[in-house]
Amino acid sequence: MGTILITIFSGSMINSSSIGSSVQVSGTVGIAMLGAIFQSVFIYFIIKGFILLIETVLKIYKKL
Repeated sequence: MGTILITIFSGSMINSSSIGSSVQVSGTVGIAMLGAIFQSVFIYFIIKGFILLIETVLKIYKKL
């Protein structure tokens, strides 16, 4: 979540400081924002899968 906020903040800083190439910079910032969102979702699902794996191993261990 923090990476998304940092990307948005830095993107607004870059867009406010540039005059001529705002279209190219905003496209780059959009790609960076999509990358940050994808990274956050990907990490969330990895952690969720790891927790499910541990729960399954503990259930199997309790049955033994």
